[in-house]
Amino acid sequence: MTINESKLGFEVSFPFDTRKNDAVREIHGSWWNETKKCWVVPRRKQGELKRLQARFNKGHKDVGLLPSQVGFEVEACVADKTLPKLSIEIPLKRALREYQADGVAYGIEKKRTLIGDQQGLGKTIQAIAMVVAQKAFPCLVICKSSLVLNWEKEIKDWTHEKPMVFRDSVKRSWPVFFQSHFCQFGIVSYDSLKKYFVTGFKEPGEDEVFMVKHIMYRSEISLFKSVIVDESHYIKDEKVLRTKLTVGLCLRRQSVYLLSGTPVLNAPEELYPQLVALGIANHFGSKANFKALYGKNNPRQKEALPYLNYLLHRHGYYRRLKSEVATDIPPKTRQVILCEIDNREEYDLAEKNFRKFLEERLMMTGGQIDRALRAEALVQMMRLREISARGKLKDAYQWIDDLLEQGEKVVIFGHHKEITRALAQYRPDTTVRLCGSADKETLDRRKQKFQTDPAIQACVCSLLADSEGHTLTAASNIGLLEFPWHFGKAEQAEDRVHRIGTVYPVTASYFLGSRTIDRKIYKLIMSKKDIHDLVTGTEEDVENRVVDNLINLFNQKDEEDEE
Repeated sequence: MTINESKLGFEVSFPFDTRKNDAVREIHGSWWNETKKCWVVPRRKQGELKRLQARFNKGHKDVGLLPSQVGFEVEACVADKTLPKLSIEIPLKRALREYQADGVAYGIEKKRTLIGDQQGLGKTIQAIAMVVAQKAFPCLVICKSSLVLNWEKEIKDWTHEKPMVFRDSVKRSWPVFFQSHFCQFGIVSYDSLKKYFVTGFKEPGEDEVFMVKHIMYRSEISLFKSVIVDESHYIKDEKVLRTKLTVGLCLRRQSVYLLSGTPVLNAPEELYPQLVALGIANHFGSKANFKALYGKNNPRQKEALPYLNYLLHRHGYYRRLKSEVATDIPPKTRQVILCEIDNREEYDLAEKNFRKFLEERLMMTGGQIDRALRAEALVQMMRLREISARGKLKDAYQWIDDLLEQGEKVVIFGHHKEITRALAQYRPDTTVRLCGSADKETLDRRKQKFQTDPAIQACVCSLLADSEGHTLTAASNIGLLEFPWHFGKAEQAEDRVHRIGTVYPVTASYFLGSRTIDRKIYKLIMSKKDIHDLVTGTEEDVENRVVDNLINLFNQKDEEDEE
């Protein structure tokens, strides 16, 4: 391999060799100069080019070796985090932000990518756009059970394609929906992979351990051209069946995208199963070599980890922090987290009784909503809100876990004492609770700990008592498990975090129970009409109007009941 410097960059020439040709082509920005019959590599890629020269001229196999073992300096292995620019139009319903478009361009180029952006930067949107841009349909989305409905919503909001959630009703018939192109996205939880895609297991040999090759998948999995794996750190343990099932579904796909803000939770070895799922593990050496090189038992781990970072960025990984793209994202973003409540039977019975009550009372009043009806309906609707909130606690706990594992601080609001108490007790050693009967001195001490102590990561507040007067700018993530009756109160809660002193853009997450009163309340409090009402009338006027609107919604069959 001969390398000469020119005005264009580095000119690379060699007798035709498929391996060398592919290796040079893989360097981002390189191009073939037909006139001179050589490759031209940008000057900024000198480190990568030097690495290739060492690899081919000295006959080294660089896979799994340290920089010093392939004949060049550690400095040459600084990860290039530059992402390409998107040059094609993608048929989406909404426009991507500039940094998101850069990520999408990289994912399209690599086809197998671990998206490591910090929470709130839109990993979901980017993965969806990558699939749509390549028309890599059908696409299978694998995620936590608590996020299935959110993926369905995001696909509907961003694309013109129809998603299908894997449920018992399609256990046997799901292939028909994809063969007929009726659906282009399938969404399934980690817990359901075996149910929908596995027909059985082969018995390992006498000296074998159970591996992916022993899993007997339904032949129809070949329908999927691409796979998206959300929260991919869930497949960090290669011994767990969930990991093996996911890896097997990712094999031989046109495109594979993994999403995780924390791909390595405890040790670098946890990354390897994710590399296998991506299909790029061959660039990192064997599993044994990977563990020996990057594990804590390697005395040269300090030298090895920057090299691992270099290889990751080169072969299919990128990560941006809010601080790096803050100028390209709004100061505050609201997102909806749809939850499948885990007390469905209890809620449905309560709602059925409430509808029956409304029907009977409205018949008595000739369809008029009087003060007595409004007061009694309010009591029953508060009961529905409480039941729904209890059914969402599991999803709220997972949300808290995910953010805390990424080193983020969170503020979460509830209304009922039972709910705020449960939230505060979930991680008592790292949580402060502002709601309750504590005196001002105690509350101030708790706020100060949340603002300054890295060990205190979560703060639980009451919508009624704590949506005013507190500064909690140590967090950039706020969650509302229960909602007020009008937008102004919700905005006040958001502004405990989004205020002067806030460093990073704020993400406000609203937890909505699927097929519950939550969706009706959220729709009403976020309407422009009610924002105007708050300005022109009293809070009591607004609450009465919202309650009246809710009574009317419950007294009729609306589209949300058909979900």
